[in-house]
Amino acid sequence: MTIATTTCTHHWLIESPNGPYSLAKCKKCGKYDAMFNSLTETVWAQGTSPKRASEDTINREVFLQERIKKELVLPVLQEPLKKELIKRSPIQYTDAVKTQVLLDLIRGKTIAEVSRINKVPTSTVHGWRNTYSNYPKVKTSGNTEIFKKIILEKIGTEGNISDIAKEYNMPRRTLRDWAKKKNSVT
Repeated sequence: MTIATTTCTHHWLIESPNGPYSLAKCKKCGKYDAMFNSLTETVWAQGTSPKRASEDTINREVFLQERIKKELVLPVLQEPLKKELIKRSPIQYTDAVKTQVLLDLIRGKTIAEVSRINKVPTSTVHGWRNTYSNYPKVKTSGNTEIFKKIILEKIGTEGNISDIAKEYNMPRRTLRDWAKKKNSVT
């Protein structure tokens, strides 16, 4: 609230009418004021009586003080709460969901279908597909278990280890070892 008088030629930003007054704030100097939303009949006739003018002034000042308190004090107190509400935390998907999404892609479903079925945003599906499309990327991400499941599924359906190794930019020896371990476990 600007208390000091200024020589500002005010440029008022006035809120939508809701009651007898609307809060206005000068765009240039930040001063607050209360603006009448309508003029009474007496203003149009001959002006207002001194009693009516003092009542209007008191009511206007009360309105102005209450609204300034709401505009200036409450938002400052509520700012951390607002920031907390606005801040979006990313959804953490389980490894099972990631694996299912990637297996559905390998099985020939489109990204849109996979996204809809598993309730995962298409942008997330794209990201997972890009991350798990190349063995060096997977090694740096540190989650090779999901990748291993996908590759073993692909080996089970396609069977050609050399082609899969080229497609995912990984050593054939690693694929053979994974396939042997899977066969020895089952």
